[in-house]
Amino acid sequence: MFHFTPLTNSEFHFFPLSDDCQLRYAYLKASGQKEKKTILILTGKNEFIEKYFHLAKFWHEKGYNVYLLDWRYQGLSSRDPNDYQKTGIKDFTQMVADLYIFFQKVIKPSQEGITLAYAHSMGAHILLRCLIEKRLHLDGAIITSPLVQMNFSPFPEWFVQFLIAFSKWCGKLSGYALTQGPYVPQSFASQKLTSDRGNYEALVEFTLQNPTLQMGGATYAWIEAALVSCQKLEDELYPLEIPVLLLSPKEDQVVKISGAYQLLNQLQLSSDEFAFYEGAKHELHSEGKKIYKEVLKTIDDWLLRYYNDFKFTASARDQHDHDYTQNSKRHSRITS
Repeated sequence: MFHFTPLTNSEFHFFPLSDDCQLRYAYLKASGQKEKKTILILTGKNEFIEKYFHLAKFWHEKGYNVYLLDWRYQGLSSRDPNDYQKTGIKDFTQMVADLYIFFQKVIKPSQEGITLAYAHSMGAHILLRCLIEKRLHLDGAIITSPLVQMNFSPFPEWFVQFLIAFSKWCGKLSGYALTQGPYVPQSFASQKLTSDRGNYEALVEFTLQNPTLQMGGATYAWIEAALVSCQKLEDELYPLEIPVLLLSPKEDQVVKISGAYQLLNQLQLSSDEFAFYEGAKHELHSEGKKIYKEVLKTIDDWLLRYYNDFKFTASARDQHDHDYTQNSKRHSRITS
């Protein structure tokens, strides 16, 4: 299912920020469409643009201009000069500001027709922060596996808070948190991202072949920043003025599923504005054919309901099945 090779006519650019950081982004221009439509795809922590090429393909075939963004310290955006694999994030407000200025300078000047966002996990969190602060002009948002409540299992949160305080006292706040470290691929049995072995092993193989895309685990500074920002969302989130679609896996072990329920209550979403998927893990975009097609069907129905948008073409669905089958044959098991 994954398409790690850039789609034809994909453009890659670097957007400079005022602090000398550069954000890498990809752009895929729609062709032959009278009605202009745009989708911005926002990744989760430790992810990179290439993981979303298959999703970009579907949106592009629906006639959307597609933008994909690497957050700072991730993908091929500027990294921490002291440790390439560590995130240097100490305050999520920095990423909120990055998203705002990127949208204002890159997307808004050519913004026509409907503009949507598809945001996953940490990306969903940052998008929600921007929306409640009224920083982005969007016509709708698709939120998947949102980072609203952090999951520290098997540790209680008070213990994590103690470790943060202790690391701060020791001057080690930028160090890797307990159980975290530089990138080492986990076995399929121990990973928490997807229930699909073929897709996971394809991702591991691609990441090992491209070390510049590798990211280590969370630092204490990142965890502290995430906790502060999660509290801010809980305190300030309110029903938005745009349509929102919330998609959440029932087997999520990366973030608490109770956070998704908190979100649907705070946003006052109706029954046709959220969906939960049995058997799915954290990354719905990395799931196998059955679950992934259910996700696309949910998005289809939502688009038709709110934007009278046409469905994914039959040929696109057939191509998805073909790609999935070829992917399963191509990648042998490289973990156990």
